[in-house]
Formats: sequence, structure tokens, C-alpha cells
Amino acid sequence: MDRLQAMRCFVRVVKLGSFSAAAEEMACSNATISKYVKYLEDWMQNLLLQRSTRSLQLTEAGQLFYEYCLRVEQETQELHDQLSLERQQVAGRLVISAPVSLTLTLIGPLLLDFQNEHPQLQLELRLSDQPVDLVRDGIDLALRASAELADSNLVAMPMTPLQRVVVATPAYLERHGSPVQLEDLAEHNCIVYSRSSDATEWQFTAGDEIRSVRVGGRLNVDNSLLLIQAVLHHQGLGLVPQVMVARELAAGTVLPVLTDYPPTARTLHAIYPNRQYLPRRVSVLVAYLKNRLSEST
Repeated sequence: MDRLQAMRCFVRVVKLGSFSAAAEEMACSNATISKYVKYLEDWMQNLLLQRSTRSLQLTEAGQLFYEYCLRVEQETQELHDQLSLERQQVAGRLVISAPVSLTLTLIGPLLLDFQNEHPQLQLELRLSDQPVDLVRDGIDLALRASAELADSNLVAMPMTPLQRVVVATPAYLERHGSPVQLEDLAEHNCIVYSRSSDATEWQFTAGDEIRSVRVGGRLNVDNSLLLIQAVLHHQGLGLVPQVMVARELAAGTVLPVLTDYPPTARTLHAIYPNRQYLPRRVSVLVAYLKNRLSEST
């Protein structure tokens, strides 16, 4: 039985002075009100109301319990009002998990801008390329370039496509030549990003089909920024999100190769628990990031 509802019924019975008046106000039967009061008396193991044909009177235990019910009602309403206010504000603690390299080059400045707009927000950023358990680790929002969800209680919202590009320095291409066909990758030192689902089998769009090409080389890394540093040191070819080498491409310090075969894109997702009452700070941030990312990628 709903104990809180039973307590509400008890308070109405006392305030209105009769079972029938409480039943009419609460749109239920006298029998229902009686069951609620009997349930509370069994719970308290005390008689709460002295009943007669003409009146109701609180027992000593009933008076104590009535005062308790009033406090519960008041505190419940105050808590409801407080939570309602918090749902309308962008405030409080927000724990975000995000990939290291992409945050340092793209997402981080957006998060800092968002916090500047909402000074009552406390951000905790956990940068990691490792999979995380949102519930176990107390994470409100995860940003990932993969939407593979092991937990059906999570939601993955697409934020923005991440176009990828194969790049190398002019010096490397001058020494080793530029690949023209996908099969030419076998002749090159391809720097492997070990965290990627296609780490050693790069995927490309060739007409209407997707082609996978096995690659390998002398260097494996688990950080995209280090991979880009290796490319800039003329180590070989690297497959990276285009946004992460935009400056280098514009300056000509790296050049795109295999432009007739664009690598398959990734999509940045916002992942959060599938809750009916998503905190406003999460929903507002997700909308903000999606809007800003659409302008910058």
C-alpha cells in the first residue's frame, strides 16, 4: 500500500473531521479511507483515531502521528519545490567523460564557454579513451566517437559527423611517394591508432561500397595527438579526424592522400542514462554542444 498516500488521507480525515468528507475530497470511497487509516494504525501499532457515530478524536499516539504527517507533507513539498527550481536552472555538479585528444582540440573550448555562460555550474571533466560505466562511475554525460552501447538503459544522441582523412608530410611523400590506389597502402608505414575499431583495417568509401584495407607499420599509439606528432615527424601516414589537423592542412605542413577514396566518417555521440527526468544541466549542454559543433565541423 502507498504509505505516503495513506498519510495524506489521514491528514485530510483529521482536518475535515470525517471519513466521508475526506473520501469526497479525494474522489475515493469511505472504505478506501478506512483501509488507509487501518494500515497506518497497523504500521504504528497504535490506535490513532477514536471513532464515534458523531465525531472523530485523535488519540495521544494519533496526535503525535498527525504532527509527523504534517512535517512530512511540508518537507516533501519543499523538496519538490527545490528540485523543480533546479530543473529550471543550469546549476550544480556535472560529470563528463570525454576522449582526450578530441577534447583538447575541439570539445574542451566549447565546454569552457558553456561554463562561462552558466557560472553556477560545476564541471568535472574526466578525459579518457577507455570505455566507462556511466552509472557505476557516477558520470552524467559521456562524449564518444562510437555509439556501441552495452547497456540498454543508455541513450546515444548523434552530435556531429567526424570526417576523417589520411595525411602525411610533404617530406615523407617526397621520399616514399604518394599512394594512388588503396592497395598502395601496403607499401607505406601506416601509423596505427590502437583505440580505433578499424585500427589495422582502414575503411574507405569506393563508389557505392565500403572497402577495408589492412595496414601496419612501425608505430602503434593510443592517443591521436601523439599520432599527429608522429606524422609531423615524417614517420608515415596517419588516419585522423579532419578537424584535428585543420590547421596543418591549411598551412600545408601535412597533405591529404587518397582523396578519391574518402575514409568512412565517425559520429560524435552524447551518451547519457535513459532517465525520464534528465537534469536540465545535461539537456541544455547537449543542445548547446550540438549547435556549436554544427558550426565548427
